[in-house]
Amino acid sequence: LWTRDFIFLCLLNFLSFSGYWALPAVLPVYIHQLGASEALLGLVVGITALATVVARPIAGLLVEQYGRRGVLFVGLIGMIATSFSFTFLPLIGVILTIRFIQGLFWGLNNTAIATVASDNIPKARFAEGMGWYSQGSSLAQILTPAVSLAAFYQIGAHISLTMSAGFFTLAFIASLFVTYRRVDKTAQAPIRLQISSQGGIHGFIRNTLLERRAYFAMAMIFFTSVSFGVVNSFLPTLAAERDITGVEWFFVVSAVLSLAGRPLFGIWADRRGYKEPAIVGFMLMAVGLGMLVFVDSTTMLLISAIGQGLGYSTCFSLFLALASHDASPSRRGAAIATVMIGFDIGSGSSAVLLGVITSFAGLASIFAIAAVLPVVAAVIYLLRKDPEKVVARQISVEANEVHAAADDS
Repeated sequence: LWTRDFIFLCLLNFLSFSGYWALPAVLPVYIHQLGASEALLGLVVGITALATVVARPIAGLLVEQYGRRGVLFVGLIGMIATSFSFTFLPLIGVILTIRFIQGLFWGLNNTAIATVASDNIPKARFAEGMGWYSQGSSLAQILTPAVSLAAFYQIGAHISLTMSAGFFTLAFIASLFVTYRRVDKTAQAPIRLQISSQGGIHGFIRNTLLERRAYFAMAMIFFTSVSFGVVNSFLPTLAAERDITGVEWFFVVSAVLSLAGRPLFGIWADRRGYKEPAIVGFMLMAVGLGMLVFVDSTTMLLISAIGQGLGYSTCFSLFLALASHDASPSRRGAAIATVMIGFDIGSGSSAVLLGVITSFAGLASIFAIAAVLPVVAAVIYLLRKDPEKVVARQISVEANEVHAAADDS
């Protein structure tokens, strides 16, 4: 598992997410200083998520058609250029436009990195490997926003915004030391012919841009990512409403538990299958989110962080691994793109749709809804036929048929 390529991929993922997380904490404050209204502060973050959803399926197709390296390089160079541009174009409308463009490049970059990682992890340790790989995003989410905000207030906006471009530049350097899987271009039909053979645009999107084997993992990650959007968007407000201090420690405890849980649950999944650790992860999420409905103290808040952090992070890495593991090598890019669309939609839409509910039902109601969704996901998973057992049963039947034929002969 711990090859040179895998180590550089983990570093690349950390640096890339560091560049990404350096901006959401700072840009709303920055454009507010430029005169932006309160309504635009959320848009500067949400518009990037929208563009990423658009870009991901295209990125999945491109990494299979033209190779991982080229798509990754374009994504990283685009992120470097757009991050640098914020300091030279301090205009609200221009910044919003750049953020949309940046979301497109992030979709290319993030999808390509995950695809390269799935190429380099051995099947026998796949869930564990994806758990270690995805630690980069957790570490970046813990460290980078605090560092970026400190630079913003103590040194200046230009340094803080340039920091994002610096992280992406280091990520580009790290990407030069990775070995990339070659794509057999002779086996890839041109996009025009693929559209024709798949029965038009609809069939092309369903069968080429998206990967059908990853639909289940996409649905599961959608259910889990709703909690991510709710906690990040509304927990500080809930804590202030109930006069609970130390809400920042919720995110620290949650992140630390995710660092410990992902590789351990990954080892469990590699040895026993994905279902058992996923169900446990869903239940931990449900308990953690359910406690937030009634939270009235810092202690209770931190206990809920254990369940939410451990459950969410492990479920995310498990289903990302499941989607990649089930896909053929030539469809890994599409599988990664498909499953990450579930995250983008779940985390992005939850803040908007559930936010409407707070206007007439209160903040506690959205945490109750978020707590129910992991239970729903667990029930769906329990009712689903286990693919591993189905395959094992098919192998057993085929073996019996072979033995019977040998006996007859």
